[in-house]
Amino acid sequence: TELTRTEEALRRSQKMDAVGQLSGGIAHDFNNILGIIFGNLELLAEQLEDGSSDKKFVDNALKGAGRAAELTHKLLGFSRHHHGSIDQVNVNELVNNMNTLIAKSLTGTICVETNLQDDVWNVDVNVGDFEDALLNLAINARDVMPGGGRLTIESRNQTIQDGHVQDYSDVAAGNYVVICVSDTGTGMSKEVRERVFEPFYTTKEIGKGTGSGSYTHLTLPKKRIV
Repeated sequence: TELTRTEEALRRSQKMDAVGQLSGGIAHDFNNILGIIFGNLELLAEQLEDGSSDKKFVDNALKGAGRAAELTHKLLGFSRHHHGSIDQVNVNELVNNMNTLIAKSLTGTICVETNLQDDVWNVDVNVGDFEDALLNLAINARDVMPGGGRLTIESRNQTIQDGHVQDYSDVAAGNYVVICVSDTGTGMSKEVRERVFEPFYTTKEIGKGTGSGSYTHLTLPKKRIV
């Protein structure tokens, strides 16, 4: 059993390394193309009058290019296993601040509930990545509840002992904060669960978005004070 687990962990690691190298190469080349796009749009913007319809079109194009640049930055961060700016935060505050955005992203037939532990520990996390993950989980949950349902976001402290980490090669024993996002949708098959954390895996048809539902934990390490 231990050998099988080790082999599976090695295969996952090799697959993720390959995906990381591929995404890094694509992001680097795309970033070079964006540089040309930015340069030409900025030169064009300098020649247009403020408030003109043409200037508004250029400004919108620059905003779109900016979002594309943020995407390439995330891809490069993934390929380098770098998480960007890390801040010590209270995840309950992040969840509460996103309640309105999450509610607007769902249909009126989906009820959003939160069950957040009052004395949850602070964690070190990239705020942007956390918010992206939480919003994407909510949208994926919406897609598996076409007839309505309930989305629940929970937080709690959890201490993981040495004997509980043998199934997770990238988790060390210690204090963590668990974020649990669950829904009353159709759920995931065993095959989907085995691939759910692959970065570009999706169960959705072309043109209907990315990702899969419907039950996921985010486990964040508590801030360690030396």
